[in-house]
Amino acid sequence: MHFFSTLIVASAFAASSVLAHPGHDTRHEIAERAAFMKNSKRDLSHCAEKLKARGLEARAIQRRSAIAKDVREKRGLSTSEYRKRPSLAPLTIVQAPLTSAQETQLPF
Repeated sequence: MHFFSTLIVASAFAASSVLAHPGHDTRHEIAERAAFMKNSKRDLSHCAEKLKARGLEARAIQRRSAIAKDVREKRGLSTSEYRKRPSLAPLTIVQAPLTSAQETQLPF
């Protein structure tokens, strides 16, 4: 009995998807969408000058740097804007002495 009810539900589901739009041709919709996508702009390059004139980017940079500074203060990290690059002066290159077996393998 359980199998029979499952079969009825499955066939009703399959029939509903077929009968929902009988004879519906999607070629017109596909062509209409293609024409729309051909003329639509998919990025903000066409309004970048307006956004720059309004100062949107500058305000976003200030807002994000303030958030970063607050988070650094809460975590006890340095809040300076620029991190100093470590100097490479104290580093020295030390080469281990070659063994006699390694010296014989040198190509020169």
